[in-house]
Amino acid sequence: MKIRQYKALEFRSFNFYPLDHQHYDSISFVYLFFNEAYVYIQRDGVLKYIHSIIDPLSQRITEFEMIQVGFDDENNLIYLLEGYFFYRYKPTTVKIESLLETSKYVELCRMNFFEYAVMSKNNFIHIILSWDKIWNFKDVKFALLYQDDHAWYDVMPFESQEEMDEFIAQHTSVENLHE
Repeated sequence: MKIRQYKALEFRSFNFYPLDHQHYDSISFVYLFFNEAYVYIQRDGVLKYIHSIIDPLSQRITEFEMIQVGFDDENNLIYLLEGYFFYRYKPTTVKIESLLETSKYVELCRMNFFEYAVMSKNNFIHIILSWDKIWNFKDVKFALLYQDDHAWYDVMPFESQEEMDEFIAQHTSVENLHE
């Protein structure tokens, strides 16, 4: 397995924070989702949220301050996209304004109006369950949020930064280092 992109995280002040804030790429949207939305998901119940992902007729939470979730039920895809805070000053057209008013986020992603990360529903469910498991470990000080060379997102706990750095070095090549 090769790591395509990643965020190295450290647990402090009751949350995971990136060790390096310099890169802004699609994995940043996955991190933002967990940084902002996870507390609401956890409060209401992780399994309840997962049910809303699976059942297109359920009530879904799609908008947070800095991140939004787009559901493409036809293709079983999830889009994690920039929230209003990021796109509010982008130039728009009448068509884009109409799509924004009706919350057609997936279509706006396909038009490249938003920056986003996209993954399968199965991957999204997997990473939510993995994040929940790591969150509930009391001794986890570091976590690696990454996307592998098969476009699968995952998160792994580490006891030390050295252990995490060694894992990153073993699974990356010089040309694909992103943090």
